[in-house]
Amino acid sequence: MTNIFDVLERQLQNLEGGNSSSSTNNTSDPLSGLNGIPSVAEITVATFNHYDNGKDHKTKWSSSRFTMNLQFFTQTEAFTPREPLAAWKGTVQLLDPGFWISYVDVKHEEGKIDADTYAYLKAAYRKTMDEYPDNALIGTFTDKSCGTNYSWPYFLRFYYDRFEEPNLEVWLDEMLPKIDVWETVKTVPGKPLPIIRSRYNPHNLWKPGRPMGGKGRKH
Repeated sequence: MTNIFDVLERQLQNLEGGNSSSSTNNTSDPLSGLNGIPSVAEITVATFNHYDNGKDHKTKWSSSRFTMNLQFFTQTEAFTPREPLAAWKGTVQLLDPGFWISYVDVKHEEGKIDADTYAYLKAAYRKTMDEYPDNALIGTFTDKSCGTNYSWPYFLRFYYDRFEEPNLEVWLDEMLPKIDVWETVKTVPGKPLPIIRSRYNPHNLWKPGRPMGGKGRKH
């Protein structure tokens, strides 16, 4: 297996000079297994539910106004995605890039983020500020199945393009193909539903069943 820092170096080079819509490295260089998150090559189906907790929600690192609930599946035969079948599931807090990087700075100073990962995240921040719309948000993958564990090199970048269409980049060991087809979720009074949702289903393994997602946790 390729050393994690070699992979980060290649990703850093791509972040500083590559195309933001392309993946950072091929799947022979895995940076996989952080807190049980499968590699991009292993993910066969994924669900994405985007929540807005309201303009009055006080944003902090652990609880923000905007969140993304995710489920990753690794099945190789047709199936109906359900939460118990997910290889990994969680919620990512989507934050203003300035707020996000300030927290990353502190954790690096505390010795909780190594130098290579820190350089990679700083490059991701600079690219976001230089090349993405002002509405772009970033969030770090967090696993709470046993305490709170951060997968620091893994992050989401969510933004609305100039056509006001939502776009999601999922950066793991490489970038999952950009998620740019979403559907609006009809609001139901009293129910905490997402505002939009999407799926990743490149192999057409999604077996029709109940409607996609929408009941995941907001935070």
